[in-house]
Amino acid sequence: MNDPRGFPRFSIGRRRLLTYAVSSPVMPIVAGFGVNLATPSSAVAADPQIQWSAHMESGKLLTTDTPPGEWDERVNDSGCDTVAIGIDGAVQPHGGSYMMKQTVNAPGHGTWIGTRMHRFHEVDALSRSQTTYYYSFYHYLPSAISYGTNDTYILWALSSSRGTGPNGDVPGDVFWALALASSDGTGALDLVWNPFNSALGAGPFALSYGNKYTFAGLAVNRLPIGQWNFIEIMISPSWAFEGQIAVWQDGTLIHEHLRTDRGGGVVTQWPISNPPQNLLAWIDQTGYGSGLTPTPTLNYVDDVTVSLNRVPYDPQILWSAGMEAGNMLEWYEGDPTNGPGGGEYNGDPGETDCKDINPCNVCDLRGCSLSQATQEQAHSGSWSAKLSISGTWGAVRLKRWKESMANRELYYTAWYYVPQVYTVDQTGDGSTNWWQTKSVIPATQQSDPFFLIGWINPPPPSPVVMRQQLVWWGPATDGPSQPGQRGQITWNSPIDVPIGRWFKHEVRLVSAGDFTGAIQVWQDGVEIFHLENVKTRYPDPGAYLEWGLSNYCSNFSPSPCYHYVDDVTISLNRMP
Repeated sequence: MNDPRGFPRFSIGRRRLLTYAVSSPVMPIVAGFGVNLATPSSAVAADPQIQWSAHMESGKLLTTDTPPGEWDERVNDSGCDTVAIGIDGAVQPHGGSYMMKQTVNAPGHGTWIGTRMHRFHEVDALSRSQTTYYYSFYHYLPSAISYGTNDTYILWALSSSRGTGPNGDVPGDVFWALALASSDGTGALDLVWNPFNSALGAGPFALSYGNKYTFAGLAVNRLPIGQWNFIEIMISPSWAFEGQIAVWQDGTLIHEHLRTDRGGGVVTQWPISNPPQNLLAWIDQTGYGSGLTPTPTLNYVDDVTVSLNRVPYDPQILWSAGMEAGNMLEWYEGDPTNGPGGGEYNGDPGETDCKDINPCNVCDLRGCSLSQATQEQAHSGSWSAKLSISGTWGAVRLKRWKESMANRELYYTAWYYVPQVYTVDQTGDGSTNWWQTKSVIPATQQSDPFFLIGWINPPPPSPVVMRQQLVWWGPATDGPSQPGQRGQITWNSPIDVPIGRWFKHEVRLVSAGDFTGAIQVWQDGVEIFHLENVKTRYPDPGAYLEWGLSNYCSNFSPSPCYHYVDDVTISLNRMP
């Protein structure tokens, strides 16, 4: 759909450009258009063939700085700047000791200012040879951004020049941009063709009129706040409607326009002129906009690459369990100084430490609580973990605390397999729980649930299905979202739990003893719960979080109640 937001024209200075006249290709040219990507959403190549990268580890940005940085040019409007910086408050570099901070002061509607970083040679050479390339970077927004109807915020652009000006300047037109959709704060990434409404001729497709066009991002792909997000753009350069462009966010394909599509390929640049222009195409790594709130508007960038294949997305996995050794020992992994980092704790009431029990089967008069590695089902490899309750009541707990004690924000990912529909009698004090956090106060040994996720059966006339339920357990503190709140609160998922197949379960959890935490839950990539500005642990000094996969069941049918989990990870970024 077209959108009403207007964009002014970008331009870059004349300095450092004349050295790149008619550059030779970076690699031997492959037949056709270089790397043939009919399906750019395919697996990441083993060798990305990186042509250039910027990590800001010299503490400087420009190649002319001392010590030298990696970028060719910085263009700042009044009140806007890009700097290399180390830890900045709560924001830490994605990799190494430095990152790039971009500051934009654009509070007024229609002010249209920003800061732009350029690197010329590699993109220019690849565009001249029409060789497919990838531009990737890690991006961090510390807070949500909002703006008015006729304003916007751009974080990336692909520009091209139709020719060199009389004074050696290189006027540029933006062909494609990534703009942040603003809907109740920060939205998804829109892919925008001709955002300045320049006279580019027909485009982006052969039979289209050439005026600005916005390919809106989906609400499910809203750009997460307060974390590093990995953005990848694939570009197959062309001025003749044979180009391609695709965008991934944290490993998920969010935009794709291929030459094999029904409408054909797209335009990405001007044709090479005669004589050839000094600079044909380049990337703008930018913070740019108008009418922005908050002011100043900040974003951070790190680990930027230009490559010939996709660069592997790094979720920075801290711990994982695949049970492929045929046991549960991965759950206990710790270190010699602090001992185990987790374990199996089964039974209810009470928790039996299962470190010397394999398989761990704890029984009482009401039933047995069993955790074990099994080959009955597996998401990958040959093994998974089976969590089973027999009788009428029980609890299986697979815990980790090492990672949550050391990190404020983490992603907990697991694949679940539920073999059949179970029912729970909530009117008869029945309850379930298959994911939980507890807050522990070491000084008093107090340990209480804060957030947990279980399942319910929606009331009739719905068919008998299972749906996830997020529960604030009602611990001995105010919350979850404001002082004075007390008691249990629940939120119900709008979608059914898949039965008889593996599904992906993801949770982003921000640990906070005040109302600055967060919990966000996805089922098969669909966001089902999202709470920001909530308390997720006790505020007491030394309090920390325990996290666990679990199987609590009471007053359920049929018995035994069991499910499988596999490919469990704790990571700093979202898993692809």
